[in-house]
Amino acid sequence: MAKKGGLGKGLEALLSNTLGEESPRVEQLSLDHIRPNPSQPRKDFDEERLQALAQSIKEHGILQPIVVRRVPGGYEIVAGERRYRASREAGLREIPALIKDIDAPLQAKLAMVENLQRENLNSVEEAMGYAKLQEEHSLNQGELAELVGKSRVHITNTLRLLGLSPEILGFIKEDKLTAGHGRALLMFPEEKREAIAALAIEKSLSVRSLEGMSKLKKPIRPKASKDPHIKDMEEKLSHSLGTKVTILQGKRAGTLEISFYNKEDLEMIIKKLL
Repeated sequence: MAKKGGLGKGLEALLSNTLGEESPRVEQLSLDHIRPNPSQPRKDFDEERLQALAQSIKEHGILQPIVVRRVPGGYEIVAGERRYRASREAGLREIPALIKDIDAPLQAKLAMVENLQRENLNSVEEAMGYAKLQEEHSLNQGELAELVGKSRVHITNTLRLLGLSPEILGFIKEDKLTAGHGRALLMFPEEKREAIAALAIEKSLSVRSLEGMSKLKKPIRPKASKDPHIKDMEEKLSHSLGTKVTILQGKRAGTLEISFYNKEDLEMIIKKLL
């Protein structure tokens, strides 16, 4: 289908209020008379997804009209720039559009909401988008949730990620850590988060494991002082057991620590050992 899922609950509601109770007429407009919104917060469009949408448009047409406003010399896109770009790729000359007189501030709000509802948005981009929308339009979290069609809990949890350092946010953007890892890292003292984040990536720790570590409140041992052979054995055991393993070596004897954070973890470890 040319437009999966329509406009999204929040954007659809906002447009409904803007367009009024009467259903506006859909018109076929020349693509040459339409220009993108220069204030569109989304600057990069995934080429592969754009080509897939263009192919869908060739086969099925455009199922959801774009929304435009009148500007000198033609029309400017309010919502639907991706469909507009894909229609050009598909070789169309015209596109179905709803024409509405919308002022620049409302257009900016609509563009930001549409950007927040795209499928490939990562959690950091989502959090930054919420914060910008909240700041520029003086919204509380309840109003923001209603506007974008998300729960208030989702908004709160997503915005919490902005309390992390740029380095950790970079890990999340690069898919080295999930948003769940990020929220778990907020449970640690700020000065320890980056070291624990690096450990989580190195050991492939789960979110549940990080949450368990925060409850243990054990200090992070400096890795530089550890014997490379011992460190290598720790890594092999950690990967094999799926949890954090620490080897503490004394002068003659030592201790092997295998961490678990709930009953299910313990049972899984025992099965692997037996």
